[in-house]
Amino acid sequence: DVDCVAAAKRNAESNDFAPPGLRFYLPPVDAGADAASVAYVNSRLAPAPDGFDPLPADELPSDVVVANILLKPLLALRETIVDRVREGGSLAMSGVRREQADEVVAAYGP
Repeated sequence: DVDCVAAAKRNAESNDFAPPGLRFYLPPVDAGADAASVAYVNSRLAPAPDGFDPLPADELPSDVVVANILLKPLLALRETIVDRVREGGSLAMSGVRREQADEVVAAYGP
């Protein structure tokens, strides 16, 4: 959500962490695998405010993608997230409870 992205951006700036190409994005409002997931994600997102870039559809995949979100949006955004990781790249996920880990592994695993 907007607040989490804003906090990540502030943390990077306050720690002088600004490698080339570092950007902060919000997922597209229409992301999701099915109607219920799309509705859930859309209810929690707003268009990117000033100072934040919308997630570009044509940008090359990244070497590292970090997703710190709850289970439902993590599952709903699976395709969007996976498509952003360059082949051989790394995906770091957090925000799920221990008892939800198997569901995440099943959705994102090989």
